[in-house]
Amino acid sequence: MTHAETFCEFHLNYGLIGNGQISALISESGSLDWLCLPRLDAPSVFARILDAAQGGHFAIESEAPARIRQYYRPNTNVLETVFEADDYAFKVIDFIPRYSAQDHLHRPIEVHRQIVPLRGTPSVRLDFEPRFNYAQEVPRMGRHERSIRAEGRSERLFLHSSLSLEGILAKGTHLLQKTAYCVLTYDFPLERDVKAYSQQLLQATVAYWQTWVRHCAIPPQYQQAVIRSALALKLHLFEDTGATIAATTTSIPEIHGSERCWDYRFCWIRDSFFLIDALSGLAHFEEMEKFILYLKNISRHGIDKLQPLYSILGEARLDEIQLTHLRGAADSGMVRVGNAAYTHQQFDIYGEMILSLYPLFFDLRLNPNQSDLSEEWQLIQELVAAAWAVVDQTDSGIWEFRDIFRHYTFSKLMIWVALDRGAKIAEVMDEPDTAMLWRTRASQLRAQILDKAWSEADQMFAMSYGGRDADAAVLLMPVMGLIDPHDPRFVATVKAYRQRLMKNGHVFRYVAVDDFGEPECAFNFCTFWMIHALYLIGEEAEARSLFENMLRSGNHLGLFSEDTHPESGKMYGNFPQTYTHVGIIQTARLLSGNRSTYALDYC
Repeated sequence: MTHAETFCEFHLNYGLIGNGQISALISESGSLDWLCLPRLDAPSVFARILDAAQGGHFAIESEAPARIRQYYRPNTNVLETVFEADDYAFKVIDFIPRYSAQDHLHRPIEVHRQIVPLRGTPSVRLDFEPRFNYAQEVPRMGRHERSIRAEGRSERLFLHSSLSLEGILAKGTHLLQKTAYCVLTYDFPLERDVKAYSQQLLQATVAYWQTWVRHCAIPPQYQQAVIRSALALKLHLFEDTGATIAATTTSIPEIHGSERCWDYRFCWIRDSFFLIDALSGLAHFEEMEKFILYLKNISRHGIDKLQPLYSILGEARLDEIQLTHLRGAADSGMVRVGNAAYTHQQFDIYGEMILSLYPLFFDLRLNPNQSDLSEEWQLIQELVAAAWAVVDQTDSGIWEFRDIFRHYTFSKLMIWVALDRGAKIAEVMDEPDTAMLWRTRASQLRAQILDKAWSEADQMFAMSYGGRDADAAVLLMPVMGLIDPHDPRFVATVKAYRQRLMKNGHVFRYVAVDDFGEPECAFNFCTFWMIHALYLIGEEAEARSLFENMLRSGNHLGLFSEDTHPESGKMYGNFPQTYTHVGIIQTARLLSGNRSTYALDYC
């Protein structure tokens, strides 16, 4: 039996709600199964997704058997779950408030759950079981004035409801004759009437999201998929610092039974560039401006100490530990918090940092008065110097191999990007000598990459210099401008990769054995890279077919995880995954006729 077959009972059929401060996952049966407070990367208070028995949850259930369907309110991150029994029907409206009032954006640390009768007199049950600090602490539960208080050693959670608080504590049933309101607050109880407050914030939150979507520059094709992806990406931005997280969860395995379980609630420089670039392509620039401030802040530690990832607060140390008391998703047996990849050397980050800063020097929307960019120019010089200093060194590569150090082609490509874009910036800054030096070095490195990464025996550009393994990241060579997509060597590479890496319309990162064995799942972002490559070499029909196949691979709400099993079509990996939703946006733009993607607009 394969790992995938043993994982068959686990499904990522969850809806995501959030506000840029916190996020939660609601199961298709209406249970709040993942919530970290008071930040996106904080310890969980509900973690049923990682341990069905003891992780903690907040479920709203129908007493009678019911048919359940779930959807988002159009163009919002407000989730609705409808329960239809024989004698009654009701729906649960779930949202985390985000709204503008008096010229200020509000993101309270609250979860709102409204239970709305639709037909008959519904009988519902609430199962409120918080578990603090990744279920390592069972809080004390009791009444506190107009709420239920769950109190631990260092944190408190309050559940306010228009339903009987004694009935909730006793896990009894409630006859629903009118809309019921539940508001979950952290640390402090709510001092307002729960009904009026929740009604007001629902209206304001719906208005905020629908206005935000209205200001998106949506491509004419695949609009619904792009809108849902954009809304999901927005929830992965921590606006206090400008950081992003790679995914909402930790430790959803890439395949059941393996050690490929990671904590993705951190800010990878690489992932963040792709995410910010996707939102910028939809005409949302405030995210880029905030992320640039985040980059400038982490750069103060010293460019020579630059890491692939940081906490959303900019912290450098992210020690990785295993939580052995949790059984893991679908009893997979592995839960990690922290991520040891912060210790890695991944030299592509210099190119991605420069790409993130690049629009400042060219886009008048970001710098309308052509104000002083001396600080940013100094940072560019330091980044280019750091990139050139490691050009002859090996690293861990984009896929974060823990014990395999090579001259990875993608790392060299992004060092070339640092030199190439750096030279263009130097011209704008009226530094012709610097521009000439960097342009010369870029030309030398380009020639080296095209020579040493090419495998004559395999008729493809390989994962590393002198290697013979395929790496889907190499497909970004023409996207980044290193090679013309119609160059016979790149066309040959695409054909070779299609044979080696693609299975049933899904593309693996690589198929070579790594630190943990042989990969079993395709990596969704790589499928989009293959689609781009096929489109650029003229295979538009196949590119479009692969994209539409991918769009059918998400869950019932149009949300995607990191990986797809190519045989079962099942989703694996952390969820929702920003890389995948970036790929949807960029590919929809490409197939709608916009070939200017991945920060090539000003090249």
